[in-house]
Amino acid sequence: MKPLIATFFGVGLIPFAPGTIASLVAVIIAIAACHFLGASALFVLTIMALGFGFWVTNASHTNPVEDAPEIVIDEVAGQWIAALPIPLFLSQTPSSFWPHWAWLVALVLFRIFDIWKPGLIGRIDRHPASMNGSIMLDDVLAGLCAAVILLGLWFALNFFLN
Repeated sequence: MKPLIATFFGVGLIPFAPGTIASLVAVIIAIAACHFLGASALFVLTIMALGFGFWVTNASHTNPVEDAPEIVIDEVAGQWIAALPIPLFLSQTPSSFWPHWAWLVALVLFRIFDIWKPGLIGRIDRHPASMNGSIMLDDVLAGLCAAVILLGLWFALNFFLN
């Protein structure tokens, strides 16, 4: 069960760019969940990904989990964190093109922070995988940074376009 969750149902086993592919799949799932189940579905998915992600990568087990490329549940959780502001956009600007572009912007911002790993994100990533939560925390922080910038862009667009 843990390998299935860690690889996000096999997405992490794709041989090229598994983190980016997992982020893209996460965006597609988030769009579908918001469309069919409502805005709160993304929040529920995010909490589930965080809970399962920390459980799967918890290093307190006898065999510490390495942050191997095929482990992509952390990217999924981080991507969903980055996209959390988007339901707010959908409810506030229903006729605007921005909410639709926001999904792509969230994807790009998260991947930039996840790959570049500036500042604290990089320091967390460099901690040994045996440290509890280190596999998940860098992606959580990357998602938070992306979400903050996404919110800033939304506020700036609303300020300048209204």
